[in-house]
Amino acid sequence: MKEEKAKLIREVLSSLNADDRTIILLRDYEKMAYADIARVTGLSETVVKVRLHRARLKYRSRYEQRGGDSCGM
Repeated sequence: MKEEKAKLIREVLSSLNADDRTIILLRDYEKMAYADIARVTGLSETVVKVRLHRARLKYRSRYEQRGGDSCGM
């Protein structure tokens, strides 16, 4: 079961565009602060927060469309 969920998470992440995937990985997997993500990407903190929110919405929608439960992150 865990292997199936991990595979689904990888598939959904890989289906996102590179910018969305990067911002999710930096924040949710690398646990980077918004300020650090802004510095690395050259974006403002506000833009980082907006893009992260939108990327998470896309991720959640695609995860659920593929049969995942509502807590796939």
